[in-house]
Amino acid sequence: MSEAIVASQAPGTDLASVPGASGARQFWRRLRAQRAALVAAGVVALLVLFALAAPLLTAVEGQDPT
Repeated sequence: MSEAIVASQAPGTDLASVPGASGARQFWRRLRAQRAALVAAGVVALLVLFALAAPLLTAVEGQDPT
């Protein structure tokens, strides 16, 4: 019979193959491997952008256009 070797990690997530990888680079590599995490990060970034733009949007309301 043949023996099958089963990988315990997803491809591209082995950090031992990347010598000298910084913590931020390791974080980005792990985040890119998970599509749902990227979508969630995009939603959070969009909410932060709206929160930062809120004072600009509320300043327009209440001014006389004439």
